[in-house]
Amino acid sequence: MILILAGFVFFYTLVFELPATPFFWESDHLIFAYEGWRMYLGDTMYRDFFQFTFPGSQLWYALMFTIFGAKHWIINATIVGIATILLFLTLRLSKAVIDGPFAYLPPLLFAFFGFRWFGIDGSHRMFSPIFILLAVMVILRNRDRVNLLLSGALCGVTSFFTQQRGFFAVLAVALFLLVEGIAEKRRPLDIGKDIFTAGTSSAAALVLLCLYFVIAAGPGVFWESAFVYPANWYGYSKYNNIEVFSLVLGRAYDFTNLSGAFAFVMHLIYSFGIPLVYPVFLGAFLFRINREKWNEWKPVFLIGLVGFATTYSNVAPDSFRIFQVSIPALILTGFLVSKIAVARRFDLWLTTAAAAFLLLLSLYLGYRMQTNWDMTYWETPSGRLAVFPLEQIERYTYVLENTDPGDEFFEVYEPYIYFPFGLRNPTRFGQIWETEYTRPEHVEEVVRDLERSMPKLMLWDVGYNRPDDRRAPGDHLGPLAEFVNENYEPVGKVYQVADRRIQVWRLKDDD
Repeated sequence: MILILAGFVFFYTLVFELPATPFFWESDHLIFAYEGWRMYLGDTMYRDFFQFTFPGSQLWYALMFTIFGAKHWIINATIVGIATILLFLTLRLSKAVIDGPFAYLPPLLFAFFGFRWFGIDGSHRMFSPIFILLAVMVILRNRDRVNLLLSGALCGVTSFFTQQRGFFAVLAVALFLLVEGIAEKRRPLDIGKDIFTAGTSSAAALVLLCLYFVIAAGPGVFWESAFVYPANWYGYSKYNNIEVFSLVLGRAYDFTNLSGAFAFVMHLIYSFGIPLVYPVFLGAFLFRINREKWNEWKPVFLIGLVGFATTYSNVAPDSFRIFQVSIPALILTGFLVSKIAVARRFDLWLTTAAAAFLLLLSLYLGYRMQTNWDMTYWETPSGRLAVFPLEQIERYTYVLENTDPGDEFFEVYEPYIYFPFGLRNPTRFGQIWETEYTRPEHVEEVVRDLERSMPKLMLWDVGYNRPDDRRAPGDHLGPLAEFVNENYEPVGKVYQVADRRIQVWRLKDDD
């Protein structure tokens, strides 16, 4: 209980300025909160706004806004809640497979050695591991037919948040059931029934959860959005394919102080260390299984299979996405350490030392988060927000000061500011990028919507202003750039945001 409470306090200090002002964190959770807000206002996902993920995260935020109102603190409270639940599940699962003090290592590492850099995210990628861990815990508790049904259903819920993770999780469960059946000399028919039970319950749960959205948006629109588009075009963004691995590491390497150097080390650990845990575990498993009981290794073998499947199925394996599914690897690490004879002799001392170091580190990080910044404050329709005083935040401050809640406004690259400022996107699209990720028909639709609404302000990527003969293959943004340059003019400076050059543009002759 002390560990869970310490974790909760630490998570809280990372996302709220004490006592209760939410920090404004630019991250993907703003996309899903924005889409949940659109649902809260009456839009239908897929039909009224484009999205290719399944609707779990958006539905969560829509429900929370319905209960509590459209307030920004809900995002930050969601991050704290997700992290605390994951910490609790990690501790429970660790204790189920690791004897002695080393059972505390995995939850300590998850909460206090990675979360600050990679876990402040309230999107689907942090929701789905909750259900993966629950699916594993259900089988470990009792592998009867009812629990197989429940475990499979939880994998279906996982997919309701992150499509491929639930699919690969249930495949890992099926492989475990096959290996277990062979090892325990069960009848092939019984093995097949178990696999069928888990697989069909997973599919049934996902179908039931998505059914409303299939009917509301139409089967054709749902199929094109959630299956055809991600299969064909999702990977064309450099953030959604293997390129992001070196991209994120390169940015982390460009550090200028001790804090940045430490963060770079964390990126290295999660980029390379976590994926390497699985082949190391497999080698230990194959080496030791002939000399030790299968039942002792069986639970952790299941954890390893699920962790391997969800880690290596990442199509964009950067440090952040690897961290999100790192808990199985952390548990395997604790288990393997507990098997080392020398380590067992000093298990209490080693665990105490690790806990002291990590808790002191978290105390420093939490204190630094609360005191190191001369925060800017926004009074917004979603509540008062504490904003880190970075130069690029000025673009948002200008928008806040020159719009009213309910105004139509267009943010071309990421839909980060619509929900906090209560602004309406006049188009169906929240992300417009210069690759095949944004289809030509998407661009045509955006131009038509902007011609109809003519919002007085937009946030524009000036890198999109290039002649057609200088556009790379797959860049379909010519008609949109032409429309913007004909009807809008720049305001103020260009802000460097990651690899984008963002500027406020206003409608010409707008008084």
